Amino acid sequence: MPPLQTSRVTPKVSPSESKGHRWHLRRITSDGSWIPEIDGLRFVAISSVVLYHIYAQLLMKSGQTVAVQGRYALLGTAVGNGDRGVRLFFVISGFILGMGFARQHLRLGKPVNLKKYFLRRVTRLEPPYILNLVFCAWVAFFYYHQALGYMVPHLLASLLYQHNLAYRTPSAINGVAWSLEVEIQFYILAPIIALLFRISNVWARRSVFLGRTYGTVFSG
Repeated sequence: MPPLQTSRVTPKVSPSESKGHRWHLRRITSDGSWIPEIDGLRFVAISSVVLYHIYAQLLMKSGQTVAVQGRYALLGTAVGNGDRGVRLFFVISGFILGMGFARQHLRLGKPVNLKKYFLRRVTRLEPPYILNLVFCAWVAFFYYHQALGYMVPHLLASLLYQHNLAYRTPSAINGVAWSLEVEIQFYILAPIIALLFRISNVWARRSVFLGRTYGTVFSG
């Protein structure tokens, strides 16, 4: 009986893997650093907000409460509180923006170039934001026949990211723009808040941060 012949099957390897590279799905950040956990939190925030709006639309269209079985009560509660995902976005933005300034003042990295810092955010956010507001104002004026005298002050306040401060309400041009207004206001304040990192004593610095946070949250 002839001996059993065996052969070794070599798996196909892509050109990138043959060179020691693998495909990775990851974002390209401005400073070259990437924290995968942050993107995981972004996914949680995005998912919760999307599901929350779908749930709200179902309620508006049907006019009835969506029945949830008892075993899915926890999921129903999570979806019903999905608007908290926006707050999670605020926390993530604060953490990301603060890292560069913290490295600078703690002498763990190079100084933040404020010109590039603001220019990067203006060029990334301003063009689509302005186009959206102008389009919404155009629709409100020509389609819904809103008075021009009413529209112009609200449009200017929204373009300057001051509507929530001037009118104490979300933008009358595009209501969902309120969250971006908060983001931009924090972008402006972040370099000033980061000056607290100049306090060399760790416990003193943390006490000041906690005190400011407490004052902001409970100031009414």
